[in-house]
Amino acid sequence: MKELKLTKVSIQESEKSEEYATPEGAIESIQTISAKYELPVLDALRIVSKKSVDTVSLGRDNPYVYFYARKNNDSISFRISEGNRTIRFELPLEADQLEILRMRLT
Repeated sequence: MKELKLTKVSIQESEKSEEYATPEGAIESIQTISAKYELPVLDALRIVSKKSVDTVSLGRDNPYVYFYARKNNDSISFRISEGNRTIRFELPLEADQLEILRMRLT
C-alpha cells in the first residue's frame, strides 16, 4: 500500500461588520491600543500623516498585535490586528480633517 502524505490546511472564516467613527474616535482607539501594547503607534501614524513615507507597520508576536498604516491619494488608511480580530479605519485627507489629526498627534 502506498504511503499517504498529508498537509495541514487551516481555514479561517470571519464576519465583517461596518461601523462609523469620528476621526477623534479613531485616534482614541489608536491611543488605547498604543498604551495597551506599548507600541509607538501614534509615532507611526504621525510619520504617515506628514507624508514622510507611504506605509508604516509595527508588530509584536506575544501577545500578537499588528499595526499598518498607508497614505493614499485622499486618505490615510490603517488597521490594527489583535489576535484574530482586525479593525480598519480610513481617515480623509481633507484639510480640516488632517488638521484635527495632526493636532491630536502632537
